[in-house]
Amino acid sequence: MTTSAFWIDVTAYGLTTLVAASLLLVVLGTGVRRALNLGFSLLMVAVGVWAGTSVALRVALWFETGTQQFWMELSTLAFMLIAPLMLVFSNIYVRARRFWPYGVVIASLVLIGVFSVPLFRHQVVANVRLESGGTVAWDRTAFSWVTSVPMLASAVLAVALLWRERQRLRESYLLVAFVVLVVFGTVFSILQVSFPTLSLVMIVVSSIMGYGVLNRQLFNPLRELTERLEERVAERTQELEKTTGELQQALRRVRRQVAYLQAAAEVARSVSAIRDVDRLLQETVRLISDHFGFYHAGVFLLDEGGEYAVLRAVSSKGGQRMLAWGHRLKVGEEGIVGYVAASGESRIALDVGEDGVRFDNPDLPDTRSQIVLP
Repeated sequence: MTTSAFWIDVTAYGLTTLVAASLLLVVLGTGVRRALNLGFSLLMVAVGVWAGTSVALRVALWFETGTQQFWMELSTLAFMLIAPLMLVFSNIYVRARRFWPYGVVIASLVLIGVFSVPLFRHQVVANVRLESGGTVAWDRTAFSWVTSVPMLASAVLAVALLWRERQRLRESYLLVAFVVLVVFGTVFSILQVSFPTLSLVMIVVSSIMGYGVLNRQLFNPLRELTERLEERVAERTQELEKTTGELQQALRRVRRQVAYLQAAAEVARSVSAIRDVDRLLQETVRLISDHFGFYHAGVFLLDEGGEYAVLRAVSSKGGQRMLAWGHRLKVGEEGIVGYVAASGESRIALDVGEDGVRFDNPDLPDTRSQIVLP
């Protein structure tokens, strides 16, 4: 029998057990009462137990103790627990205020508990053996595929949570480790190959997690406190910018209103000394147009019969043409001016093309909005 694959398996699983135990102690040491640290510690317990029982399985097969079935079933149970604990940890790590992941975890744990009965009755895996190449092989029953459902669902959801928050979390080590674990764990728990691939994958996963925990201080309370402070500073800065923007808009509105009032006062002062009606009307529309920046301003007066609103003063060249040919509008029937003259109510058309009383005047082609005051 070729022993190289066997010893690679034993060494890899042994190292995984040691790394998981070390990470467990480090994470608990940095915050034993923190939910995040406890969630990761439970995950490391499951990984460590799975890797440790995998070593025990191979030792039992090597020395032919006859206990390989028990160790295989115990290793399978520990492997099934990894996925729900991944989901628990992911939900805590992303600080999601969601309760459905815990519902999935509870359902998965209940199903795993139910599946453990046929598991230890040898109805899930059987005929555990050591192949000539040094790898471990076993036979899977049809029921074993059913037991994989809760494990796969929890694992995929755990990765999905981390993926969704990857931009905010910034550190991608745990996401990469989880993706590698889920993909290769699923593939090589289904396919039995003649090389110890899964054990080597676990070394890679453990190394990535170890780097994130030790070098990047992912579970250090000071790091988390710093990140929360940075988030609060960013939130306050955003709120301050929003408030500043609102204040600036309010200030611009006030300044605009003050300018309008000043313009109105100046118009009133300028025309107060004028006694001639025609000159008064003409000077008024000119001042209004100049001070308020209007494209056109005009004054209509009712004729003696009150039937028509007659244009008497204008500020634009187009208005001068209208004034020259005696422009007038029938009260109550023509245009917004006719409507206001009849109703005595002010009317504003922000878009004269869409207004119910349409504006159509070739002498004022650039008109887009219109305000008429009685």
